[in-house]
Amino acid sequence: HDALPISPMLRLPSPLGTIEVAWRETGLTWLALGAPDPLHGGPDPFGVEAALLRYFSGELHALDHLPVAPEGTELQLAVWAALREIPPGETRTYADLARMVGRNARSARAVGTACGHNPVALVVPCHRVIGNDGDLTGFAWGKARKRWLLIHEKALRQQSLGL
Repeated sequence: HDALPISPMLRLPSPLGTIEVAWRETGLTWLALGAPDPLHGGPDPFGVEAALLRYFSGELHALDHLPVAPEGTELQLAVWAALREIPPGETRTYADLARMVGRNARSARAVGTACGHNPVALVVPCHRVIGNDGDLTGFAWGKARKRWLLIHEKALRQQSLGL
C-alpha cells in the first residue's frame, strides 16, 4: 500500500468498502481496500470484478487464478509468492512464512515488513498471516477487515472472537 498504482484503475464495491484495482499487461499491480466511491464501466482485463463477486459470495478460490505483477525487492517478491500458497481457511504465522521463503524464524520481522508492503491485497492474501500468539496483527486495512476476511474464509470462528 506504499506505492501508487500504475496505469488503469477500477473501483468496485465490496462488503469491506470500495476496492481499488490497477494493473499492467502482465497482471495486477495494486488492490487496495477502502478507496473512494466505486466507478463502474472501466476496463477489467483480468475479470477482477467477477472474481471478487464470486469470492465474496463464498467461492474462496475465485481469486487464485488472477495474475499479479507487483514490483518489489527479492524478499518481498518471495514473500508475496509464498502468501499465495496459503489456502483459504488456513493461517500461518510470520515465523512460518519466514520458513516458507527459506529464512529462519528470526527473520519473522523482515518477512512481516515485506507482508506489510503487499500491494495486491486479497489476491496476495497477507490477511492469512497472524502473530505467533494468534493475534490478528499487521493488516494495513485494519484488524476488523482482517477478522472479517478470516471469518469469511472459515479460518476463524465468530464465536471464538466474541463477535
